[in-house]
Amino acid sequence: MPWESIGECDGSTASDSQEWIDFCHETAIAYLRVMLGDPPPGCSLEVKWNDHDLGTYPTIGLWWDAPADDAPWDYINRAEILLDQFNEAVDWSSLKVATETEDEDDET
Repeated sequence: MPWESIGECDGSTASDSQEWIDFCHETAIAYLRVMLGDPPPGCSLEVKWNDHDLGTYPTIGLWWDAPADDAPWDYINRAEILLDQFNEAVDWSSLKVATETEDEDDET
């Protein structure tokens, strides 16, 4: 199945918990689905983990069943623009601080 990267969610880093990384990326995907609707038939909007010399990192992208030449470029291009806007609009550091504060309160 061909794959095209749409981009990364800016809300997490490699040092964050797996739970936080998953939350950030799934939230971004949910936003894209609300704004664009479901991906075209035969396509799947997902997180892909990529191997790198320093470890793995997640990207959001689109898988599709058709030949690579038949990529749904309109959907992909709109998703790239919306993901950039989403990353600019969300104050991830404030959300993360609020989560960490709640965790500390639970421990006391």
